[in-house]
Amino acid sequence: MFTDATLTQGGCYIPGEGEANASEEYGNSLPDFLFGIAIRGMQTGVTELGSLLFYWAGLCHYVASRLMLQTHYVAVALDNLEDVLGLRSGKFRGEQSLEKAALARHFHRLNDEHGIEVFVYHAPTRAQLADDASRDKDNRELRTNDLEYAEMQTATGQFDVDWMSSYGCRHLGLDGKLVPYVSWGYDPESVAKSVMEQDISLCPGTRKRAHGYLFPPPKMLRVMVRHLMECRANVVLVAPDPCEPYPPWRASIERHVRAKVALGDGFCSNRMHEGWETALVPGYAAYHVFFE
Repeated sequence: MFTDATLTQGGCYIPGEGEANASEEYGNSLPDFLFGIAIRGMQTGVTELGSLLFYWAGLCHYVASRLMLQTHYVAVALDNLEDVLGLRSGKFRGEQSLEKAALARHFHRLNDEHGIEVFVYHAPTRAQLADDASRDKDNRELRTNDLEYAEMQTATGQFDVDWMSSYGCRHLGLDGKLVPYVSWGYDPESVAKSVMEQDISLCPGTRKRAHGYLFPPPKMLRVMVRHLMECRANVVLVAPDPCEPYPPWRASIERHVRAKVALGDGFCSNRMHEGWETALVPGYAAYHVFFE
């Protein structure tokens, strides 16, 4: 079984059995205790092990799946080598070692309870068959194309920080230098982690007033708009462009939108195994949200 995780979702692929593209498929059937532990793990950044426990508990919960697991030697493949070594040895290091050890303990307890013998292996990202399953149309990692990114900066000014990005999604500023970014998890190249823990009206570290860029996943749009309103942040927000009457998130920013520019359907790219490929995301616009 291959499992993988992205910013907001996990994915699972079982060769010969098809793939599960959305975590909701198991959500209502999991024991509440294990479901809560797995989801909390994913929300706190321990996404790989949270995803593994989520799908593994789902399989163990179904009698037919459990019988199948008990009659085979089962191989679990992750693309995070540190987590693979931790699951094998029981020893985790780093800031999230306690959270990871707790999730691993529940994983091994499930196997002991049901008599399942599991072998954990490392699968490089290019061989991780669950990668695409963890990136459905609402949760894929999208990167704004360089041309559109530069046009936004030219129109509104250089971005001080990219609030929801990653090492692979970095961009250059108008000065030719990389725009500092905030990652969703632990990243030595980022200036901070977890945008929800930041005051996005200020630059991390310097605390000066920030002009930022914000391109949230669709499922995080409403909570991110609420966060930017609470922080009174000056940002270029990339989001859907709905018709009137506006949904609550759009109505809440209306009086603070200095300008709005519609974006073409191919304004961003989707990360695939082979690299970045143009994604068709229709109906989006760039909103220049400004507070005095």
